[in-house]
Amino acid sequence: MPQPYNLPMRHILGFLAGYLISLVTSILLFRVSGHDPGRPASASFMFFTAIYGIAFAFLGGWVAARIGNFSTGCAVAIMIALLSIFSFVTDIGASHWAQAVSIFLMAPAAVAGAWKRRSLQHSAA
Repeated sequence: MPQPYNLPMRHILGFLAGYLISLVTSILLFRVSGHDPGRPASASFMFFTAIYGIAFAFLGGWVAARIGNFSTGCAVAIMIALLSIFSFVTDIGASHWAQAVSIFLMAPAAVAGAWKRRSLQHSAA
């Protein structure tokens, strides 16, 4: 019978998996669309980006909590918010709509994903 990952390893793997889901899908969106997140965008593209980002941040938080636990999913949300705040502060003169979406919508969505995983886990018990 295979040994389960020890708890610290599960947190690390959960965090990496959850954060990479959010990060890679965001990078892909901007690469495929050809939009620069530091430039102004149309309202429809910003709306689409927000919905897309919320969905994948939720999934990232859920996956992180599934592999680790609720706090692992919350760590994904904290990383999303911190890197967005860092980008907001250091990208002087850029349009900050993408960072605002990340801070105010995607980070809470990652927490919601972790919470959803926790509630499913508790209801199954």
